[in-house]
Amino acid sequence: MKSAVQRTKALWQSLVFNRTNFECQYIYPLLFTVNCQLLEKHPLSIISTYTIHLIILLIILALSSGCSRLISTVDSTPEEVISEPELKLPPRSALDHYIRGWNYENNAFYRGALIEYRRAVKYDPNSAELHYNIGRMFFMMEALDSAAAELQYSLSLDPDNSDALELFGQIRVLQNEWPAALEVYNILSSKYPEESTYHFLKAAVYLQLEQLDEAAVEYEKVMALTEENEEILSRIGNIYTAKEEYQKAVDYYLKVLKFDDTNDGIYYHIGTLYNRLEQYDSTAYYFRRALEINPRDVYYSGLAFIRFNHGGRDEAVDLMYEGIEKFPESARLHDLLGSFFYRRGDNSEALKMLHRAAELDTASVSPYITIGMIYHDLDSAGLAAEAYETALKIVPDDPLVLNNYAYLLAEKNLRLDNAYTMSAKSLESAPDNPSYLDTMGWILFRMGELDQAEVYIRRALEIDSNPEIYLHLGEILMAKGSESEAVQAFKKGLEQDPDNEKLKNKLGLN
Repeated sequence: MKSAVQRTKALWQSLVFNRTNFECQYIYPLLFTVNCQLLEKHPLSIISTYTIHLIILLIILALSSGCSRLISTVDSTPEEVISEPELKLPPRSALDHYIRGWNYENNAFYRGALIEYRRAVKYDPNSAELHYNIGRMFFMMEALDSAAAELQYSLSLDPDNSDALELFGQIRVLQNEWPAALEVYNILSSKYPEESTYHFLKAAVYLQLEQLDEAAVEYEKVMALTEENEEILSRIGNIYTAKEEYQKAVDYYLKVLKFDDTNDGIYYHIGTLYNRLEQYDSTAYYFRRALEINPRDVYYSGLAFIRFNHGGRDEAVDLMYEGIEKFPESARLHDLLGSFFYRRGDNSEALKMLHRAAELDTASVSPYITIGMIYHDLDSAGLAAEAYETALKIVPDDPLVLNNYAYLLAEKNLRLDNAYTMSAKSLESAPDNPSYLDTMGWILFRMGELDQAEVYIRRALEIDSNPEIYLHLGEILMAKGSESEAVQAFKKGLEQDPDNEKLKNKLGLN
């Protein structure tokens, strides 16, 4: 095999062919002499000389008015180049093919570059750099499996090539091979522990693997290596939100506000977290701040909902009217105000708002659910059933609609088989929902299946000690002849709701 100096001489000799007299007589010989002297004084391996060659070649190309001839084959169609490239430089060595590959790659002709790099590797099969370049070309051509194979081989020859490791990790991410990607980023972060990017990437992979604690640790490392920034703080807050560690999440989101105290979305999110922490005054405060910064219908509804349920019903209704004045086409606000009126016992106003909500959003079943409940309470079973039927045409398997419709039929002792089927579907979606369990128990009671009915009702009470459920338990126990137990159930229900007229009647208190 020729030495690097011999190959370089051949390369320069081929380059001076057809150049101008000035170039051939003065410029090329000078560059040629400098390069050869460098190589003779500092002999390098074949691939390690590529960088020197490329630098000098770039100088030559810049000086040459005929440089387009060197890369003229790039203008060929991919099929022509792949089948039979028109080589201006005789393919005498890995270096020749490497230079041609580099030219093709620099002109975004990746298939041609791939061919030349693969020809080069035949001359130097143990070159980690050439296998890395082949892997890169496969990657640019979206041949991920082939790219991964070449990169793995390159890394077997040079395990310290961080560029190859990075690209290999990126490919594993694109292939959704999360454990393999994590292995790569573990290597990179251990080799370069002060490089924050690798910890960031590890955190992202940990999130995909649902290893939230590990992801939080990596994000903390990123902040330790860099300055605190709102993106990382938000990501850590999201992790603690997913872990249902709401106070920790709040702490991180409050830090985000130090960067931007006009971020209405963060204020609102903090409010939702305080709501989960049952700190309702704080919830209202942060919802209100979000509303002050950026009036949106969702902020109006959130704040009004909190105030209505925690001592501010009149304020909540006023907020709804204010919101509707700003957003007259908001189905959300009309729907919520309708539910407020329903809970206050003003069915006429409730129905007006709910029908308007249904007009504004024809894809929502929420207004029809409340309309059905109103007509159920008014003992208008036909109108209630009509509302639920309309809702089921919109969303045929909505579990709440199915549950409410099934309960209506059970209350009226109608179409119990249909009621049972609808209730069973509801429970499939939420088997521990106490309302759904109570509905199934009440249907079974109507069907005369007292033991099964009691099982469902008691399961519901384990989750929620609702007075209505105690009423149903008492009814079942009375039907089974357990009068004393039934009385105890009625009393427990009355403790939960001292004004419940049905329970008072059962205990003879009216």
